[in-house]
Amino acid sequence: MKRTKQTIFIILGSLMLVIGVIGIVLPVIPTTPFLILTMIFYAKGSDRVRTWFMGTKIYQKHLHAYAETRKMSARTKRDALILVTILIGGLMVFVEILVMRIMLGIVLLGHYAVLLFHIKTLTEADIDQVKHAKDHPIVSGEFDD
Repeated sequence: MKRTKQTIFIILGSLMLVIGVIGIVLPVIPTTPFLILTMIFYAKGSDRVRTWFMGTKIYQKHLHAYAETRKMSARTKRDALILVTILIGGLMVFVEILVMRIMLGIVLLGHYAVLLFHIKTLTEADIDQVKHAKDHPIVSGEFDD
């Protein structure tokens, strides 16, 4: 039964990873929440898979600092907002249905609200914390059964 449970967590983690990677390319899909779910499912499924994921460029680039501090760099925020604005703004120009334009506008405003007001910005002290963090619950495997 434990083996089946672990397999299910690994499958769910892999599904979240795929959605998170799609979110890197399509800014309408949030990347970070899916990568956080990936980490949690992998931590519950297998230490080996969790360790592998933590060593990937995807984790290092998109999740490591956020997982440690719950903050993002100003550059990451700026780049995300530029990309989201270009893609969603471009869609708004070409969509002729008013309701769709309004919905896209709401999604765009939601991205701005979350990145500007909800997610804090990394400081130099935060970066030092990330470099030396070993006790974060996800990193330490605290979610393992």
